[in-house]
Amino acid sequence: FTQPTTSAIGEFNPQNETWNLWHLKKGSTPYDLTFDDQGNLWFTEANTNMIGFLNIHTHQIVENAIPTANSGPYGITLDLHGTIWFTENAAGINQIGSFQPTLSGTIKITEYAINGLRPHLITTDRAGNIWFSDGFAGQVGEFNPKRGINASFFTFGGTCASAGNCSTGTHISGIYIDTTTDNVWFSDSLS
Repeated sequence: FTQPTTSAIGEFNPQNETWNLWHLKKGSTPYDLTFDDQGNLWFTEANTNMIGFLNIHTHQIVENAIPTANSGPYGITLDLHGTIWFTENAAGINQIGSFQPTLSGTIKITEYAINGLRPHLITTDRAGNIWFSDGFAGQVGEFNPKRGINASFFTFGGTCASAGNCSTGTHISGIYIDTTTDNVWFSDSLS
């Protein structure tokens, strides 16, 4: 689990009921995390604009700068082919990124422009499409990396000042793909 306010990554082992904690740079604000196919941990650091890596065997931490400055990395996920995807949540950035995980923790990041306004959390479906929640825009977004095509789906049913500007009534946050039907599930924490 992440501890955004104390800039740490934590672990609880339910078998022996022990806790571990790894401190990051103060103010790094880790938000989301995922494991790669080798069992190593990758996480976003929103305030330091980094993708972090924790080798679960050696406890080595490596941080990788995102090419776009102040992009606010937030959600992160592993797709079925082993590629890791993340969102860039800062206002006006409108991007997601990807990379191939490495055993050293040093990576090369590729960024993609999307229709989304402020992509939040992220997941993938069985066909390899990338899905993300679109924070305050009242939308869910989809990106097809094979074709470079992306689409947004307006989901908010409340009152908005204008389409795509529902900041007073919606916050599409959690997102998940049902692994048997590929249905998209999402949460709206304000509505």
